[in-house]
Amino acid sequence: MNRAPRRRIRMLLAAALLLMPQAGARASDKASEIEIVGTPVAENPNYFRWTITNKSRASIVRFSAPRFMEELVVPPDGWNGEITKSATDNSRGVQFTVAESKAAIQPGQSLVFQIQDMRPMRTGRTKAPQNVVIGLLDGSEVTIPNVLCPAGESPLVRNLNLIALGAMFAIFLLVQAIRTRRRKASASGNSTIP
Repeated sequence: MNRAPRRRIRMLLAAALLLMPQAGARASDKASEIEIVGTPVAENPNYFRWTITNKSRASIVRFSAPRFMEELVVPPDGWNGEITKSATDNSRGVQFTVAESKAAIQPGQSLVFQIQDMRPMRTGRTKAPQNVVIGLLDGSEVTIPNVLCPAGESPLVRNLNLIALGAMFAIFLLVQAIRTRRRKASASGNSTIP
């Protein structure tokens, strides 16, 4: 009698272990079935756009992405958009949720989501691959890696004005040192001539 319950427990554990890799495979399959392309809007570089194409069998009802200084959310028709900030780690994001179930991104459809970047106008907007999260109608979430999102500038770019000012000051000091050396050399050369 003791062996039967143990055998059942072992069989259940073995079945659970066999199903675990399949659950992970299903999540990665869903991620490969959803295509997201992030890019600045050519007509107005202050806007950033994600185009989501649903190649899966499930409807998409939520889209979340990290943000950098975006202040205006432009959701598509039938969707709501909001700027979020985590209370635990102060990370910032933008989230779009479907307002009407008929507006969900159905299998085979594409939809565009936009945000406005409030940084001062710069020639090259900084983008970086980030993880974004897709919410499906069945309540599951899929994390899509390496999606281009607006990002902060590198410390070099952020401090470029300060670096340029420091370089100009160093050049000024170098020129002054050369002039002083030439004056001293010409003064000492003039004093030795009878």
